[in-house]
Amino acid sequence: MWLRRRAAAESGDGGTGGEFSGLYVRESTVELLAWGEMWLSPTPELVASRGWDAALPRMAVWADVQSRSGGRALRIYGTHYDHRGAEARLASSHLILSDAFNQPAVVVTGDFNAMEG
Repeated sequence: MWLRRRAAAESGDGGTGGEFSGLYVRESTVELLAWGEMWLSPTPELVASRGWDAALPRMAVWADVQSRSGGRALRIYGTHYDHRGAEARLASSHLILSDAFNQPAVVVTGDFNAMEG
């Protein structure tokens, strides 16, 4: 199952164009327990919201999965940080960390744009 939503950098409406973050979940191996998304901004529930000094709207998608062979659940994030806004990259990390705080195990993947180049 492919989980994604487009950030629509061009239109800013969360539609089908522009940037997106996604996760691929192999349902034959893991059970998808829940999934959702958040916009990397002070208003993460507002679709296509842009935060801090970000040049573009950015988001993260998350999925709670559990191995079909047992074990504990795991939350996985897929994200794409802003390429220009240093403050936005730091605040995005804080936002994801805050969301992940009460999770038993977490993996964060994505393009973190550590340096603009």
